[in-house]
Amino acid sequence: MISQLTGFMEKRQARGFLNGVQAWYHTCVKISELLGEALYDEAIGEKDIGVVLDKVDRMLFALRNEAADVRGFLRRKDPRLAERVENASTQVFELRNETTRFLMRCQGPGPFMGSRELNGQTRMLYYYRALEEVGFKARQVNSALEGELKAIWRDLQRMILVAEQTVAG
Repeated sequence: MISQLTGFMEKRQARGFLNGVQAWYHTCVKISELLGEALYDEAIGEKDIGVVLDKVDRMLFALRNEAADVRGFLRRKDPRLAERVENASTQVFELRNETTRFLMRCQGPGPFMGSRELNGQTRMLYYYRALEEVGFKARQVNSALEGELKAIWRDLQRMILVAEQTVAG
């Protein structure tokens, strides 16, 4: 009876992991791509930065649930990989925060100035100043995150196989 209950619990956790791991990975990659595009867009100061940040924030809410399913399974099977997943999730939030700082500074001296009042040369001045102050750091965070996500995904393949065998067994 206890072994049946244990087997049921393991299968349930493995299913949760399988459902969450791909969603976690793809959400992290999508957030990194969206923020990376904003970090390299010289015309970002002319756009409504709230659109990008709103999309990312909605994805971050989903990421919390996805990461919980992934970490729970990994903590029991591979604690080091669970820690790497946790660190990558934290990096996603750090990337969002650093990119937000950059985007806000690209807007100019204040939110009420309005981008229409800035000429092209002044707008570019704010862009390059923001890039120097916080943008390069955000780009570094993005680059490091992209590399870590690729490495984690390779390592997760082994755990995906373990979870699939658990569910099938």
